[in-house]
Amino acid sequence: SGTTAISTARPQGAAAVSLDPTLYAEMDLAVGDDDLAGLNVPVHVGARISGTVVFRGVATPPTAQQIARMSINFRSVGGTGGILTPGRVDADMKIRTPGYPAGRYFLTAPSPAPGWSLASATEGARDVSRSGIELGDTDVTNLVLTFSDERTELTGTVRTRASTGDQDAVVLAVPSDLRGWVTGGMNPRLSTTVRT
Repeated sequence: SGTTAISTARPQGAAAVSLDPTLYAEMDLAVGDDDLAGLNVPVHVGARISGTVVFRGVATPPTAQQIARMSINFRSVGGTGGILTPGRVDADMKIRTPGYPAGRYFLTAPSPAPGWSLASATEGARDVSRSGIELGDTDVTNLVLTFSDERTELTGTVRTRASTGDQDAVVLAVPSDLRGWVTGGMNPRLSTTVRT
């Protein structure tokens, strides 16, 4: 079975990110009836993610206070990475995170202000908002999160068999390639749930 251990310090304040390294260990173990003795587990230093946040559009940009409350959440695609401390955005629009174990992660970044939504997350020339960001043993320093005030909205009516409106319905929007979405890790950026 696979086991992951993570050690990280709690950030001091809402916008602070710990400067202490994140240490993690992961190895496969075959456990039988006998005790395991003399087990050596190599410890690794987690990779940090840094970059920039950009706002493109004509809507009122977020205030410095709203920027300071921004968080960037990372979820392990395989679901084995534990609960990760979110990344933060400084007043100079720079992204900073603690170290994370190696692996692939989906990221979500809630809008810091009304009218804005995350349009893309690029690492170099690749948009990782759909595929996820791959971490190894080196830091990622070129992540760019672009927020836009252009949104596509879907409107309509949910009706029962009696053709009356259903005021308690829950509408779930997922990609048309449902199987591909599920086998790809169910990226939360590609789905949304709303109530009528």
